[in-house]
Amino acid sequence: MKEEILALLKDNSYLERSIDLIAAKLNYQSSEQFVKLVKTLNELEDEGLVVRNKYNHYYLPNQFGMVLGTLTLNKQGYGFVTVENQEKDIFIPQSGLKDAFNKDTVLVEITKSGDDKKPEGTIVKVVSRGQTRFVGEVKKGKRECYVEVDDRLFKNPIFVDHAHLHGAVVGNKVVVEIKVYKPYLKGDIVKVLGHRNDPGIDVLSVVYEHDAPVEFPQVVFDQISDIKMGQVKEIVIWSAIFLAFLSRIPIWPFHSWVSVVSSGIKNPLVFIVANLMPLSGIYSFIRFWPQSMPDTIIFIVTALEIISVISMLFIALIGLINKDIQYKIFSFMTVYYIFFLLGSFLPTDQVLLNVGFSLFAFMIIFSALEVLVSFQEEERTEKNLSAEGILCKMPRASAIFTFMVFAGLGLPLSAMFVNNFVLVSGLLVYNFNTAIVALAALIFVASAMVQELFMRRAKVEFSVDNEPTDISKLDFCFMWLIAIVLLLSLADPLWFMRG
Repeated sequence: MKEEILALLKDNSYLERSIDLIAAKLNYQSSEQFVKLVKTLNELEDEGLVVRNKYNHYYLPNQFGMVLGTLTLNKQGYGFVTVENQEKDIFIPQSGLKDAFNKDTVLVEITKSGDDKKPEGTIVKVVSRGQTRFVGEVKKGKRECYVEVDDRLFKNPIFVDHAHLHGAVVGNKVVVEIKVYKPYLKGDIVKVLGHRNDPGIDVLSVVYEHDAPVEFPQVVFDQISDIKMGQVKEIVIWSAIFLAFLSRIPIWPFHSWVSVVSSGIKNPLVFIVANLMPLSGIYSFIRFWPQSMPDTIIFIVTALEIISVISMLFIALIGLINKDIQYKIFSFMTVYYIFFLLGSFLPTDQVLLNVGFSLFAFMIIFSALEVLVSFQEEERTEKNLSAEGILCKMPRASAIFTFMVFAGLGLPLSAMFVNNFVLVSGLLVYNFNTAIVALAALIFVASAMVQELFMRRAKVEFSVDNEPTDISKLDFCFMWLIAIVLLLSLADPLWFMRG
């Protein structure tokens, strides 16, 4: 039927173009034929193959000086429409774009034409959208969030109400699908790619922006599963992966020098950075280690668990008997590193959530402790004081130091509380003996920190000229703001990522 209608309308001598007369001309007499004719004309109009004037008469686009083509936008704001079988593109000024976007199929009315210059036109209608999904960053608007699209040719914000965020928060890179174009763009988040600062997020954004395949078809996995690998090769390959991750973690026999170096570092920033580096190895295990492992490498995991719990217990005991506060903080951090590592072997994704919940709090706690200890040690060195009782003359530093110690021990003051509870309960179910040794190490390192806290808070008399100086009121207020952040992480562990 479409061919018949187009052939009839193509005849310029045919003047009677109302729907009734078209039906009569094509000899469509039954009601079923008339209904089908109406539907077909509507489809042709939607496809931009016919146009209808104000008198409801139907014509081909070229009979009205119109053409159908694909819009290509320029960074300067104007565009060109490419028409099939036409050499010259049609220039579209910014004022003539209306609500059309890059790659849209549009109906263009020619406004200027010449032999030497490109024809110029204005967009009458968007026939179909060339792209409905875009990659961008979620940002906070006055009333609702919006997505700022990465594509520089797309300058309009896509607003997304709370019901269609689907877990996305401000700062996330997302794939958004436009659902409404008028009166302004409204969309729906179809995929959250990650936070804008996540490693590799730029590459992932480009992949989705160009709609490249990110998942292999099932046939690929079937072929991989058919590959037969000998036991020796399997052990060698998995052992290499295992050692690559393990070499980043401060457990015996790797990085045994970290404890010696940490105890001698005086600059708090250097201490914090040096002890944050092993987190990359822990994260590698947590992020990439499979939940179910081949039977041939189970012994490797068993060996790692044994080495880990022994390292935890050994480091915690040294921290308990060692009088150096730097080593005690190092023991606290390292024991928790290995605690996270043990959790990564749990056959559940729950550990991924809990490490994400607690890692932020964990870094804040030990960083604050190191800064406070560094301040106390400077006072001790400058005024030749003993560590015993030093906090009794520093009430502001004492309050913050006490809070951070108890938060680090896993009391309900930060997300560490939730993390410890879930990981310990998971370890008790997974491997009871491992869990008991890990708990003992946590208790020892906690005892070491409490021991240091009470020793430094003991009531000791100092001479008036030799009393330690407390932290400033400004530093005190800043530290309490950090404490509030930790309390918020207990109530809502990822609050700082929400809009």
